Amino acid sequence: MKNRRIIIKCKCGNELYLKLIGGQYQYSYRENCACGRDWLLEDLSEDCDEDEDSER
Repeated sequence: MKNRRIIIKCKCGNELYLKLIGGQYQYSYRENCACGRDWLLEDLSEDCDEDEDSER
């Protein structure tokens, strides 16, 4: 299995390695920065696809 992490740069300049939360949140990544910001990244593409299908 691949190591599932996403690297981002916080507003304060720190580089963060967001870790996959897993479980119910299978496409969500999270990490806390030393500056106090809490980062959460979610892939919503499946939700968007379902919304587009319901509009048709």
